Amino acid sequence: MVSRAFAACALGLALTTAVPARSEPPPSAALPVPPSPQATLRWKESSPDVYGFVVLRSEERGGPFLRINGPLVRSASPDGAVQKEYVYVDRDVRPGRTYYYALTAVLGSGAKQRMPGVRKKTIEGPEKETARDAPAPSPPD
Repeated sequence: MVSRAFAACALGLALTTAVPARSEPPPSAALPVPPSPQATLRWKESSPDVYGFVVLRSEERGGPFLRINGPLVRSASPDGAVQKEYVYVDRDVRPGRTYYYALTAVLGSGAKQRMPGVRKKTIEGPEKETARDAPAPSPPD
């Protein structure tokens, strides 16, 4: 008698767990999400005294400029490279806005040196980004 009840329960479970075929895709097959807008800054420096960089940003050409990176931006180039390449990606931007970026070099001695020039970036949308060097006065340290 026990074996018949077990067989009936097993059969009942098999019937209740059957899933009919679906014609729509599962939720995991949703449309891809477009990438978030970002501003990518790239620059080169050949001074062997530079340990890293502080990235500053403003929404106004003349400032005020505020630091936006946590740790110093370190070189992406291999050790021993004469001209070192640096990259910073700012993901805290909005389409339709223009941002101005400035750099401060931090030397191995700990001294800071403001780099000349300001880079202008206009964020056009999630898939587009334009970059132009904008002549702008260097903001005070």
